[in-house]
Amino acid sequence: MKTVSGTVFACWLLLALAAALAAEPVDLQLRLAPGETRVYAETWRGRGELVRHQGETDQKLALEASAENERVWRVDELTEAGARCRAESRRSKAGLTLVEARREYRRERPWRAFALTVGPRGTVGEWEVLAPEPPHDQPGENEPPVDFDLGELLVLAELGLLPPRPLAVGERWQWPPPPKQPPAPGEREPRRPVTVSGRLLTLSEGEQPLATLETQVQVVLAPRPTAAREITLNGTLNAVLRVRFATAAGCVETVDGPLDVSLRYERAGQAVATVRLGLAVEARRQPPTAGART
Repeated sequence: MKTVSGTVFACWLLLALAAALAAEPVDLQLRLAPGETRVYAETWRGRGELVRHQGETDQKLALEASAENERVWRVDELTEAGARCRAESRRSKAGLTLVEARREYRRERPWRAFALTVGPRGTVGEWEVLAPEPPHDQPGENEPPVDFDLGELLVLAELGLLPPRPLAVGERWQWPPPPKQPPAPGEREPRRPVTVSGRLLTLSEGEQPLATLETQVQVVLAPRPTAAREITLNGTLNAVLRVRFATAAGCVETVDGPLDVSLRYERAGQAVATVRLGLAVEARRQPPTAGART
């Protein structure tokens, strides 16, 4: 009986110790070094609806969409403001099917590249879209009639969307923090380009310690040109993502979750088409190739 009681006590002690360790706040930070390269394979697929606005009538078309991309991160240098990085795309493929018309579009063209200054918790101080390839006047025969480049969201996801302070398991955070005072009557809270909130779900030990986070993110897409002449695009991206962050290596291993996409195409301020998609998104860190520094 004493042996059994001692065993039970030892198990209880181990469980109590594990719970105490889990309650300790952990500070999740990126580890970036000059010359470092990281590669993520990105995929998404789903369904939705395209609405073409033609005068006083609307034409609704069911869509099936998919895309894949490989994003290469390079760290150029470390500065007082953060790590200067480039995120470039390659092997980009996109497909779209107009279901009722049984018409399929395919595209193979690199998505936009970005130059960023990144803080240790993944915050972006400077953000520049690098010069894309020359625009087309009109979409070609194999050009999808929607923009497939979701770079703003995927770049932020691969930086971790990390909490701004140390957290214990179960704790939540929000960035930017909510305003201290609600808007005055008749005023609206300003719309931020990116809002993030989340919760630290688990911390696992072992050969590769991982922190798992559930993160909600909204990205407001500022108007930008498209392949079609005089047509601009704006919209919003809303996602609930599961982020798995390698705490020792200081990098995101995987990100996945549902994403709602709402896009609006305009000519001279008037909507010519709107698109809504429900997608499943994933970004997965790729193993380093021979000779690459990671």
